[in-house]
Amino acid sequence: QREMEVATQAAALAGTNRKPNWTWEVAYGQRTGYSDMVSFGVSIPLQVSPGERQDRETASKLALVDKAEAELAEARRAATAEYLTLRSDAGRLQQRIERYRVSVVIPAGQRTAAATAAYRSNQAPLATLFEARHAEVEVQRKLLTLQRELARSQIQLTFRPLSAEVAP
Repeated sequence: QREMEVATQAAALAGTNRKPNWTWEVAYGQRTGYSDMVSFGVSIPLQVSPGERQDRETASKLALVDKAEAELAEARRAATAEYLTLRSDAGRLQQRIERYRVSVVIPAGQRTAAATAAYRSNQAPLATLFEARHAEVEVQRKLLTLQRELARSQIQLTFRPLSAEVAP
């Protein structure tokens, strides 16, 4: 944004340099052995066919303005794409966590409860209870990993600057 403003001002300055610059000067001089001197001068540059001349400096400054505008637009597009990608990743992770909770975590807890009940009624060995509990702990660990990834995505979304085009 700042580069574009600087390039625009430089182009405007180059455009003003194309206009004639009238100047005047007054000088006073003391000379030993001679009388004092006063001089007055006016300078009016006359340009011959200014409409037919090429102005390379102004053209280069305008090209810099175009380049800065293109870079700014590209940066905005990249930021918007990155934000939308993060937002869709967070949504996918949320759905994956819900599916995982329903299809894996709840059945693992039910299996552990069934193994505990079977062990208490002397219908299953202790190893079966340990296997069920170990499987449930692994499932919970995987769920926590998914939740951590979701939290990371949400934090990145929270602290990423949001442009006006990408309102949630």
